[in-house]
Amino acid sequence: MLRKLFVFVICLMVAVATASAQTPPDNEIWFTTTNGEIADLYIVTREDLADENGEDFEILSLTYENGKGVIRANKPIKMYGLEMYVIERGLEYDEIFSIQGEIESIILPKCLTTIGEGAFEGWSSLTSITIPNSVTKIGSDAFRGCSSLESFAGKFASEDGRCLIKDGELITFAPAGLTSYTIPNSVISIEEGAFHYCSSLTSITIPDSVTSIGEKTFYNCSSLTSITIPNSVTKIGYEAFKGCSSLKNITIPNSVKSIGEYAFEDCSSLTSITIPDSVTVIRDSAFYGCSSLTSITIPDSVTTIGENAFRDCSSLTNVAIGNGVTEIGESAFYGCSSLTNITIPNGVTSIGDGAFWGCSSLTSITIPDSVTEIGERAFVDCSSLTSITIPNSVTTIGEGAFARCSSLTSITIPESVTEIGDIAFARCSSLRAFSGKFASEDGRCLIIDGVLTSFICNGLTEYTIPDSVTTIGKSAFSGCSSLTSITIPNSVTSIEKGAFSGCDSLTSITIPNSVTSIGGYAFYDCSSLTSIKCLATTPPAIGYLRIGETTMIYVPKKAVKAYKQDPKWSIYEKQIKRIK
Repeated sequence: MLRKLFVFVICLMVAVATASAQTPPDNEIWFTTTNGEIADLYIVTREDLADENGEDFEILSLTYENGKGVIRANKPIKMYGLEMYVIERGLEYDEIFSIQGEIESIILPKCLTTIGEGAFEGWSSLTSITIPNSVTKIGSDAFRGCSSLESFAGKFASEDGRCLIKDGELITFAPAGLTSYTIPNSVISIEEGAFHYCSSLTSITIPDSVTSIGEKTFYNCSSLTSITIPNSVTKIGYEAFKGCSSLKNITIPNSVKSIGEYAFEDCSSLTSITIPDSVTVIRDSAFYGCSSLTSITIPDSVTTIGENAFRDCSSLTNVAIGNGVTEIGESAFYGCSSLTNITIPNGVTSIGDGAFWGCSSLTSITIPDSVTEIGERAFVDCSSLTSITIPNSVTTIGEGAFARCSSLTSITIPESVTEIGDIAFARCSSLRAFSGKFASEDGRCLIIDGVLTSFICNGLTEYTIPDSVTTIGKSAFSGCSSLTSITIPNSVTSIEKGAFSGCDSLTSITIPNSVTSIGGYAFYDCSSLTSIKCLATTPPAIGYLRIGETTMIYVPKKAVKAYKQDPKWSIYEKQIKRIK
């Protein structure tokens, strides 16, 4: 009996000693590496930040001996990894301390309370980890990129060991060896980045208990082909499915009220998606880069189509915009090169900058009477657009709004328009005439308060600018490659930036003495230009003209010295000659 008792006591002592040996002291963290080399230690301290380890916290040593690494501090380690905090100038990160390398295993002290953001990020060799019971907080992306992680143990671990779940929130996931997964019924919400970069997952089942899918939840789950979102979900967060490049279709239930920015960006295999009536806003870049998406129906409940919402959806051929939409954001359909026609509903007041830029197959579009503003570059490069009617409600046509619409043959400016931006109709090579407000008598120009903003050069080799013009606007004659000569009247006082750029058949030009300023790049890429005759005796103010070395500048005899000594004109000193 005594012998048995003695053996029991010895075994108990060994067990206690073994358990003690496997648990580091409160001021140490133990780890092993796959290559048997010591890890890299990163420490950043800030005098104005008192972390949970204390202001005088210090790492005393980092060693690796007999197959075990030891981080030793001067006091108990309560916090490990990154923490984000807010100061007046914005969000910043403070790295309390962390290690990087070929980490295979790690044992945390029992006193640890906080695992900071990105604490174990990129530890691709880590297979399992035990969370101490003392931990109360785990930061976002704490285990991002831990592709070999098979299980969690300890606090917050799910029954199958695959998740950490805190107060109903799925914090993170151990992906190794899995292609499909069913989220436990105890989960109410899925935390930011929980399945971040789980590139082997092909399918996932979300239970009815889940009400929220957080930011970046399935970010770059590149093998995910299908997913069912239950009717319990009300919110899909920022970048939730971004980069799920194998996802082919998805049904968003009517319970969803909010779809975050970039939610489905770069889901390049997505061919169809249903937006429910419960959604009121399609946020910025929600479907950016969904290059296989062929059609979309936007329900009447939606009031706003955000910036870049369907940008670069290059296979999109049909879009039905609901009658509730009042705003189409900047670049909303940018690069939708297969879109052939679209009807903008009544109620839309503004077409955002670049909204239909690069919709090169678009042949027709109806702009309703509710629209008051056509944004900058709204229809640039819509090269198949043959006609468009601008309603009487429009007051502003933005810069470059219809630039390079090379099939557009005519345009009428309504009386309601008060402002037309520079290069609004630049390089519309099939355009024959302007009519309506601001059109010149010959229909070749748009002239607003003396500024020639647009010019139609189709079929012309020579042109005389009307006497009513005081300023030749920015890029007004840009790309008029057939023009061989142009006459500028004495009424003109200013030539703006890029006014004659790309006039590569223009051989000479005379600038009257009334001109006091010439903008930069005014004659850029005028490859045939050999002579610029500038009649002003006082050198006009100029920008960088970008003319070739063979282009001679002829000025009045008495002004040659003034031109050569002028700080800007002196760049062309060797090209300045007197008028004979």
